[in-house]
Amino acid sequence: MLLSGLVSLYIGKQFIDKQAENINSTALYQQEHIERCSGYFDKEFGLLLYYLKFGLVNKTDHLNALSIGQRDVNPSIQSITIRNLEGQKYDTDLNNPVSLLMGNLDLGLVIIFLFPLVIISFCYSLLSEEREESTWPLLFVQSQHPFRIILQKLLVRFIAVVAVLLFFIVLAIPILNLSCNFLLLGFTFVSVCYLIFWFVISFWVVSWKKNSSVSAAGLLCAWIVLTIVLPAMFNNFILNKYPLPEALDTAIEQREAYHEKWDTDKNATIEKFYMHYPQFKGYGFPKENFSWLWYYAMQQMGDDESERQSDQLKAKLWKRVELSRKMSYFVPGLHTQLQFNALTGSRTCRSAEIYRSYTPFP
Repeated sequence: MLLSGLVSLYIGKQFIDKQAENINSTALYQQEHIERCSGYFDKEFGLLLYYLKFGLVNKTDHLNALSIGQRDVNPSIQSITIRNLEGQKYDTDLNNPVSLLMGNLDLGLVIIFLFPLVIISFCYSLLSEEREESTWPLLFVQSQHPFRIILQKLLVRFIAVVAVLLFFIVLAIPILNLSCNFLLLGFTFVSVCYLIFWFVISFWVVSWKKNSSVSAAGLLCAWIVLTIVLPAMFNNFILNKYPLPEALDTAIEQREAYHEKWDTDKNATIEKFYMHYPQFKGYGFPKENFSWLWYYAMQQMGDDESERQSDQLKAKLWKRVELSRKMSYFVPGLHTQLQFNALTGSRTCRSAEIYRSYTPFP
């Protein structure tokens, strides 16, 4: 457990260090990029805007290193142009898909999956060991409160496990440069509550007064069902209840709405653009065959005409999130993971609204 926890802290530190390096590199690159493009395209502003990219960054607390969530899939930095947004906002970093499939060994994973196994190994023979070694009848006769002795044995194990957890969190403060705030306190509280749940489950199974093998099998079945089977079943149910054909429809509609404007009347495109941005009506209608005003109006129409499918896609994604939150009340591991994501700022879905939390580079 100590080894797994230390490795998880090291992986978390690698993650936030990589984030910080990428943010700094992007800031420097953007400044160089704008200066270079301004030198190349100093006479045609429309062409300059075509090539310019603007960096957006979504920073989170260093607490994110304790539970990475989907931050490895959804990047913290997005480089976009002023062209159609619908074709850019779902871009992600290039990653090894096998690594993404395996996930990250962060502290959240250690708490949710490995700590319960340690608790099971500590507690499965809490009472059966006494019965199998024939010490329980003697203890029962000599002690006025034999049940209290079982609770004391359970308490010793609880203190040992929680001490390891607190050791990891205290160690993470200097390693990950964490702030001692309510977010860290909340993360600790949720973690301890999750461990208490598994101690309660262990005590309940032990109270059956079965032999050690039955208790161990029962606890392992509970661990498999609660951490693997039920989350997989709920995930499959949510995916089938809210399928996302709108994802493909949005991409097709956006591309068709953009490309077909090459063969349609340019004035009609400009009129639709002025309906969206009436403050630009003073520029009138271009008379030349190609105009940057018309070109960017055409790009805007790609987003406008795919807006319905995009809104449907966002609504489906949020329905998935809301349903998963409701189902998580029946799966402690899933609920704990969602709480970790909320506390650490790990995103659970991507939509246009995510850009409200992004800050542009100067």
